[in-house]
Amino acid sequence: MKIGIDILIEDSYETCKELIKNEIQEILITTIMNSNIEDNEIIRVNK
Repeated sequence: MKIGIDILIEDSYETCKELIKNEIQEILITTIMNSNIEDNEIIRVNK
């Protein structure tokens, strides 16, 4: 499903995984809830 989004900045790991499935580039903002998740498919940034 293409919805016209080139890149999305998100703090939910689950949402980022869905975006990858739909070929949307994502950036995961590190939070307490996702800081322990290791995933080489996801670009991560720290606040």
